[in-house]
Amino acid sequence: MQLAVASGARVTAQVSGSGRIEEAYELGAHRVITSLEEESVGPFHLVLDGIGGPLLAQAIRRMAPGGHLAWYGNVGGVAELKLSDFFGHAQAWNALYEVRPC
Repeated sequence: MQLAVASGARVTAQVSGSGRIEEAYELGAHRVITSLEEESVGPFHLVLDGIGGPLLAQAIRRMAPGGHLAWYGNVGGVAELKLSDFFGHAQAWNALYEVRPC
């Protein structure tokens, strides 16, 4: 987060609970959320996801057209991604073409 902020990015951080909100702001986040369920969240041009689980599909639905996804972990469990997560979400369909193994 600190590197993104230092390079000029506007950072939205998702944290696991209200007890982590202040820490995220101290690290430079411009906005801190505890859920991706709100319609007002996003769109995101870059998603860095080390959690996986159901959060990955939620993040993909919030991506901006031409956005990029870097998925590097499954701390939250096995990613619950289905092909249907990419349909009906133009931004997510674009992300399908951007997801590549490192």
